Amino acid sequence: MRRVTIAMAVYGQPKMLNCWFEAIRGYHPDVLKDLELIIVDDHGDPSADVPRDIRDQLPCQLFRVLDNIAWNQPGARNLALDHCRTDLILFVDPDMVFEAAMMRNMLEVGLTLNRRQVVRFMLRHVSDGRLDSSSPNTWFMFADDFRHLGGYDEDFCGNKGWSDVQLLDIVSKAYKIIRPPELFADFYGVEQFSDAMVDSLPRSTKANKAKRLAKQAEARKVGGWLKWIKQPRKRIRFRWERVL
Repeated sequence: MRRVTIAMAVYGQPKMLNCWFEAIRGYHPDVLKDLELIIVDDHGDPSADVPRDIRDQLPCQLFRVLDNIAWNQPGARNLALDHCRTDLILFVDPDMVFEAAMMRNMLEVGLTLNRRQVVRFMLRHVSDGRLDSSSPNTWFMFADDFRHLGGYDEDFCGNKGWSDVQLLDIVSKAYKIIRPPELFADFYGVEQFSDAMVDSLPRSTKANKAKRLAKQAEARKVGGWLKWIKQPRKRIRFRWERVL
């Protein structure tokens, strides 16, 4: 069995994070033995923690970003990628929760995954059961394949949006995308948990849309995204500490 890291950035979302812990408590030992959990607390309030019983069930790493950078998820996810110790990495947001049966399905798909293949999972809205494939930031792939692409572009940090859209463009050019119909995470909203959505930061995407258009022009100028990613980019542009 290939081992999998569940990686997420969290920003002061204790209720939503506890929903994840409750899901993990329901995982069978045969599933837990193949999992690692990495949480990056992106300078949120309150600070994130991992309960003792969760730490006893699977390897856990917890990091805290020390610099207060708005919408720093691209950087936080890069930090998780740098510390991933398994073959495969499953990136989720705190509001995307895999219950026990679905996590087992994910591990089974991981067994058949080849290098340069990327799984995009769907979201099932808890409010009405609707399946949604529109989210650009659902990723399950070999960690080394992600590293080969350079991870996320941290130029987008500081404002909301578009980093995952750009990454999807790059991944689509570099690898084969697979969408297994049986794979989905339960997607929670503020109707279920008041902190499911971060609403304490400006939500305008205008600044990052302008960056996105400029980067598209840069990529065309150098011959496409696969050549663009070969250019040096600064990663992990913030101070951080290991908590666990």
